[in-house]
Amino acid sequence: MSQGSFDLKTALAEWRSQMVAGGITKSADLDELENHLHEDFDKLIESGLTESKAFAIATQKIGQPGFLRTEFKKIEPQRKYPNREFILFVSAAVLALATAGKSDVATRFILGILVISYIKSALIKYGILNHTKLVRIRPYALVANFIVSALLAGPSIMIQALMFLVLQLLFESDVRHTRIQDLQATPAPQ
Repeated sequence: MSQGSFDLKTALAEWRSQMVAGGITKSADLDELENHLHEDFDKLIESGLTESKAFAIATQKIGQPGFLRTEFKKIEPQRKYPNREFILFVSAAVLALATAGKSDVATRFILGILVISYIKSALIKYGILNHTKLVRIRPYALVANFIVSALLAGPSIMIQALMFLVLQLLFESDVRHTRIQDLQATPAPQ
């Protein structure tokens, strides 16, 4: 009887080694995939399939290592880099304390840049803004950055120009950042 010849531990070890050979090398990723595999396997066994058939279907459902590697790469930037919004918030707090009492213009300048960056980062993080949308609104962002610079920096043309330059550089950085995210999210050809 073939049911008695199936060994789940051996099958799992072989499956894990195939995943590692296919580029899924982090033990946390392998453990997560194995948990999903166990869940699917158990459901299939409960539906009346043999262990070997259930395991074959469950591994097919999980997917091939190449596809899984691509999926894990999509979320890798989120794992590698700390929360951008938190960094901006801490930066704003530190810079606000550093400029406290020195200059009202400097404080508005720094806080304005950080608040705008914080809002834009949140919109990108939650998918409201992406590369295509940022490129489409680039001319409007140029005008908006100019107006915000004029309002926050006060009458000094030099401060306005500096603030505009910083805001525009941050915008272009976000355009580049979202382009990289989009490229990483595009599945590799099989």
